[in-house]
Amino acid sequence: MPSILFHELIGYKFTKIHKEYKTPLFFLGVMVPDAVNAYGFASKEDRWRTHLRNKNLDIWENNLIKFYNENKMKYENDYLLGYFIHVITDIICDRIFQDSIYPDLLSKGIEKELIYKYYENDLKKLENSNINSEWWIFCKKAFLSAEIIEINGMNKKMIIDWIQYVTNNYEKRKYEKNEYLTEIFEKNVLEKIEKIIYKNRIIL
Repeated sequence: MPSILFHELIGYKFTKIHKEYKTPLFFLGVMVPDAVNAYGFASKEDRWRTHLRNKNLDIWENNLIKFYNENKMKYENDYLLGYFIHVITDIICDRIFQDSIYPDLLSKGIEKELIYKYYENDLKKLENSNINSEWWIFCKKAFLSAEIIEINGMNKKMIIDWIQYVTNNYEKRKYEKNEYLTEIFEKNVLEKIEKIIYKNRIIL
């Protein structure tokens, strides 16, 4: 699973295309689904609830679309869209891993048992290669200034504590050059997001 920095990177690049969503609440929404981990890695039940998760990726996607449609009138639009972007990014990354990355790394001679760890490690390197970027500084300012809105069982204190944890955690990260995952991976994720949001009329 991508961590918050990658989610915010995808969110930021999404707003480069859709500038009207470049708001503090959007970037807070991108962060919020993982707030369930504010006090340590949450139970599977809680993590799956906040991510609308299902083992079947198509059902997971349908759960997310249903959640978005059922809550459009309940939550501020930019906030809910950011939430949607976070979870759909997780789904798409899982699909890309299963369909492309796993077979590619297997063909390169990486042992089956080590492939996911290899992917996770290079995803972290991709994140670290962005740690000093202006876009990350922008995102931090955005979500730190946003109004906190409770959502999907996550209260204000949990969300605030998660924001503080993430901000402090990334301050300790150092630049590291990525090796396997590149901007092609980011572009692939974004292209798939665009197809899903237009197909399901998430934005018009």
